[in-house]
Amino acid sequence: MQKSAISKPLIALLATVALTGACSGAAETNVVDADATSQDTRPSALLPPAPKPVACSADGLLSASLYGALEGEIRWQAEAMSCEGMPRPGGEGARLRFAGGAGDSGLALAFIVAIPGLEPGTRGTELPTRLTIIEEGKGRFFGSVDLDNCWTDVSSQLPADENEHASVVAGKVFCIAPLAEVNGDSSVSIKHFEFRGIVIWGPQ
Repeated sequence: MQKSAISKPLIALLATVALTGACSGAAETNVVDADATSQDTRPSALLPPAPKPVACSADGLLSASLYGALEGEIRWQAEAMSCEGMPRPGGEGARLRFAGGAGDSGLALAFIVAIPGLEPGTRGTELPTRLTIIEEGKGRFFGSVDLDNCWTDVSSQLPADENEHASVVAGKVFCIAPLAEVNGDSSVSIKHFEFRGIVIWGPQ
């Protein structure tokens, strides 16, 4: 199984994956959480460019340790990534999306944290969570297909200065099993996952 390395010492390997690891065709949207299917499950040739950095908050953060098909360390601050945070489809909880580049190879990744049990102004422990990782531009997905694999401890949710309807949400995600590749036979395991971003609960 070909591995994609994120850390700089393995840039050559990562470049190889960037050329050879894409899934053919569009991913099956009924397998991936609805939070990841609004635009990113289209064929890779139709994927839009990464959004401009918004809604990360001044102290925005994505810190993750991955191994398996994607392997290495992610350490993104606000200025190095794009962020989105909004209510989930149907108004059940919230989802946060973080996107950025990994290493010097041009690999672009997006992480979607969907937390159905999160409400405005609340915190919580062991909140059932769907975590999706997207290798952008290639239509390659890794994700938990139900709410039994991952959970989030939301340590804080504070009002954001930028918008009266927004909150800065910080937490950690824990997964007890690897995230399986959609339309593939590989997986990604999560050793560490911490985030901080803004959820806009109402009109912007």
